[in-house]
Amino acid sequence: MELVQKYQLYDEALKLYKGNAMYKKICLVYAEQLLNSSKYEAAAAMFRLGENYPEALNAYKRSENYQLAKSMAMLMQMNKEQIKQLAEEFLNTFRTADNYKEVSEVLLDLYHNNMLESKEQVEELVHALVKSQDYFRAIKIASETLRADLISGEIYKEVLLNYDILYNELQANINSYNEKYKRLEVVQQQKRLMPPLAEEALPMGLDAMEIASESGKSKISRSSKRSSSGKRKVQRKAVIKEGSRFEEEQIIEYLEGLVPSLDKAKSVDDAKRSLEFFGCKEEITKLDNVLKELQQLTKTPLLSYEQMKVIEKIPNFFEAFPKLNPKSVK
Repeated sequence: MELVQKYQLYDEALKLYKGNAMYKKICLVYAEQLLNSSKYEAAAAMFRLGENYPEALNAYKRSENYQLAKSMAMLMQMNKEQIKQLAEEFLNTFRTADNYKEVSEVLLDLYHNNMLESKEQVEELVHALVKSQDYFRAIKIASETLRADLISGEIYKEVLLNYDILYNELQANINSYNEKYKRLEVVQQQKRLMPPLAEEALPMGLDAMEIASESGKSKISRSSKRSSSGKRKVQRKAVIKEGSRFEEEQIIEYLEGLVPSLDKAKSVDDAKRSLEFFGCKEEITKLDNVLKELQQLTKTPLLSYEQMKVIEKIPNFFEAFPKLNPKSVK
């Protein structure tokens, strides 16, 4: 066992001693090592194989995986009250973190197993579903529990609030796109008017440190495509500097970031469905139109001045590739 621990040979030892009396001991030692490495689900699995069920349950609790913890509790033959107590532990953790998605999943499990008993718990379930933008499940639960007041009250209010947020976000992106696209045209026109030698020259007033700084920002901007959309938005706002040597590149990257994602289109579709339930035809039309407008805008090919210079030297390029012509969309 000392060699197994020293050289981390747990996987090999588990294969070698499977079916042997040493197997459970290895599982439990390995579980402790995984626990110390914060690998809670893997540790729980080892505790379970070593038949230390209470420690397996504790590890699942630390992993914040309610379904696995509940499965462990069922294996331990916990009664209804103990299951409810376990659920409450997870709910307290998720409530503290404002994790409405997980709160709704725990409460839904209780609801489907007839363990959701009070009026306040039903209200909390509907509230968590609404905050998770799961409006139709919220409506379903409210209907099944004869809570029409929740449908006409909180659910309706949140559906309209979600519409306002989506619509305003898409409209703001349209305004930003138009503003930055106009600036891009100005920047590219300035480059066209530059004498040939000036294009190679450095911007006036920039010393070596400033140029290195601008270059670094440009690299950050490029890398932001691989990061989350939220981070990318912050970076786009931070890096665009009017008059910068890299302004054209930064604007193009900013505009590319405004292209509606598939997730955003799905959010709009979900919002339209929930609005339809409440008969909000005007809001559906406005939301549909603003998304289509942004989608149409962002179809515009974004070509740099250098790319345009190359293309201009190729005869009949846009006739052969009309979709790359910015004028064909705008």
